[in-house]
Amino acid sequence: MQHSSPLFDLPAKKLWTGLALMLAMASIAGAQESNAEPAAANDTATTNTVSAPSRSKVQEQSLERLLPATQQRRLDIDDQAFLGLFLPAARPKALGSIILIAGQDEHADWPVLIGPARRQLSAKGWHTLAISLPERGSVDPGLGDEQSTNQELQYRTQVLARIQAARQVLKAEGGADKNLPIVLLGRGEGALWALIAAAETGSPPTAALILQDLPQTAEGETTSLLLEQWTGPTYDILISPAEHAEARKLQARRLAHNRYQQLIWPQSGHSDLKQQMLIKRVGGWLKRALSETPGNA
Repeated sequence: MQHSSPLFDLPAKKLWTGLALMLAMASIAGAQESNAEPAAANDTATTNTVSAPSRSKVQEQSLERLLPATQQRRLDIDDQAFLGLFLPAARPKALGSIILIAGQDEHADWPVLIGPARRQLSAKGWHTLAISLPERGSVDPGLGDEQSTNQELQYRTQVLARIQAARQVLKAEGGADKNLPIVLLGRGEGALWALIAAAETGSPPTAALILQDLPQTAEGETTSLLLEQWTGPTYDILISPAEHAEARKLQARRLAHNRYQQLIWPQSGHSDLKQQMLIKRVGGWLKRALSETPGNA
C-alpha cells in the first residue's frame, strides 16, 4: 500500500490535468504566433519575439506548482538548473538511496514506474531522487558526421553530469551515514543511461541496477555493455513480448554473470495495482541483492 500522506502521494489525474493544460496552452500560443501577419512578424521579429517554453520546461513548471516544495531539489550543472524530486526514507536509518531516471520525453514524476516507485520505495525505507533526461535538440540533417558526433558527445556529457549531480544530492541527504549504497533505476532510454553511468566510475559507486524496458541498440551494444562492462547486481525488467530476453540470459550465463536476474512483465501491467506489485518485487530483489554484497549486509 502506498503512503497516504500528500508528501508521498499526488493523484495522477491532478498532475496530468495540470500538465495537459500547460501543454495545450503552449500549443495554442505557438499556433497563434504562426498565424500572425508576415509583415507584422517581420517588423517585430528583432524586438518582441518571445519563444514558447520547451516541453521539459513546461513539465517542470507544472510539477513545481503541483508537488510540495519539500520534495523539490534544484540541481545545478554549469549554471543550468534542473528539477529533481526527493523523498526521504520513512525509517530512522535508510536502507540506501535510489536515483530514478525517467525515459526520453518523460518527467521526474512519470506515472509509469518512476512516480509510483519513488513514493513506494521511499515508504519502504529508501531515499529516492527522481530526475529527467535533458531535452534533445533538433537534429539538423545538413550536419556532417563529425558535427553530429559532437552533438551526441555533448548530450552524453549532459546526461552523465545530471546523474552525478543526483549522486551528490543523495550523498548529502544521507546525513551522518555517507556510505549508503546508491542504486540506479532507469526506464526506457533512462535505463540505457543508468547502465552507461554504472559501467563508468562514479562517486559514490553504483551498488545495483534496475532496468525497465532497456532498449536494444544496434548490433546488441546494449546487451554487450550490460553483461561485459557491468557485473554488479542487475534486475532486467523486459516488457512482453521480450524479443531479446533469451539472448541476454544466455550471454549472462556465458559470462558467468551470476548477479543478473530477469523479469518478463506484461505490456498491460501499468495499472495502479500491477505497478504496486512490480515495485514490491523490485524492493524485495533489491534487499536480497544488496544483502549478498560485501559491505551492505
